Amino acid sequence: MNTSQHVLYIGSYASADQPGIYVCTFDDTTGELGVRGSFAGVTNPSFLVVHPNGRSLYAVSETNQQKDGTPGAVWAFRCIHESWSIEPLNHQLSGGDLPCHLEIDASGRWLLVSNYGSGSVGVLPILADGTLGEMTDLDQHHGNGPHPERQEGPHAHSVRGTRSSIRVASACTLPMSLTTPWQCTTIMQRRAS
Repeated sequence: MNTSQHVLYIGSYASADQPGIYVCTFDDTTGELGVRGSFAGVTNPSFLVVHPNGRSLYAVSETNQQKDGTPGAVWAFRCIHESWSIEPLNHQLSGGDLPCHLEIDASGRWLLVSNYGSGSVGVLPILADGTLGEMTDLDQHHGNGPHPERQEGPHAHSVRGTRSSIRVASACTLPMSLTTPWQCTTIMQRRAS
């Protein structure tokens, strides 16, 4: 692969028996995007994040216990660049329904997951081999807003860690009132080692 080409991973909405994650190359000189491989096996892998070391990929499985019969999950994959493929390592429950966003902290040791459907944010350790350990923290947001169809409860949209500390992250949920565009809470990671 020449220096103007970059590897991209693209997630999508797909049933587990259909490809939902695509491995692509993008040439920033020509603008060409090419599909090199795909992976089936995860339901609705709609959000992906690559570990800073480039060896692991993490994907949500955006599912809902009530609708799909299975709660949300997060999958870990090994990136195999030579064959343009990914290999599943393991998966863990996300701590809620419809996980929609992932963030790896600055140390590369923690994965934070936002669960839109249940309004919670979970913290999972990233182990040395790229697999995910069991959840160490779960922050459940509460409340509702004035729009009964969209604000019957909290909906976590994203979580962002700080660059200077692995202990603090801010999570944003759908507004609980008309006066604040986003409700942001601070999540303290109780396990720092």
